[in-house]
Amino acid sequence: MTGGSSGWGTGIDELLADATVPAPPVTGFDTATALSRLAHDASKPSPRRQVRNWQAREARTAQVALDWICRWAVNDAEARNRLSRFASGAGIEAEGAFVFACLLAVLGYSRSATFWWQLAAGADHRGAAYCLHLHHLQADVTHEASWYWYEQFATLPTEFSDDGVVHYELLAAESRYRRRNLPPGGGVPEPVVDEVHRLAAVTLHSFGVVGRPGERLAQVLKAVL
Repeated sequence: MTGGSSGWGTGIDELLADATVPAPPVTGFDTATALSRLAHDASKPSPRRQVRNWQAREARTAQVALDWICRWAVNDAEARNRLSRFASGAGIEAEGAFVFACLLAVLGYSRSATFWWQLAAGADHRGAAYCLHLHHLQADVTHEASWYWYEQFATLPTEFSDDGVVHYELLAAESRYRRRNLPPGGGVPEPVVDEVHRLAAVTLHSFGVVGRPGERLAQVLKAVL
């Protein structure tokens, strides 16, 4: 038995010796090339950084589009009449609530604008739902709220103006080219701006948002129509 064990051990040693992988020949190491390759790899943006950059560009695009649509709504031929009816009426008129929300957005009251857009969208106003889509697209990293409002926008009936069908997505697409044609403030008459600021000073503290305009704004609008 002892002799057999010695024979097996010798055979394995010989097999292992034959199976040794030869080492590759030693060659010169190019330090400059290696450092250059490392620097090139480090300069590439990481996937996470690429996502963040894409989100930032998308947010800026949405912000520009929302600003343009709001200025378009405020300067529409029927905007002041709709806003006047909304200010003097007893019920909630979706068109007037939409214009009022856009006016608030133009004047910097974003939170209040969101409230009135939601109210108008609840009354099936397609433009209000699209504005909420853009608003959340620039603010919500997950985009869940943004796409919820886009789905609402897509299912609501088509709206019309004096020029025909209102294509909100086309308005958003042309925003980067045409938004400079309007003056700062969206061309809102100064008396209207002053009345909105007065209304904000009175109602923001109590309600957290700019409250519904009343007869005073209606009178101001009649004076500037």
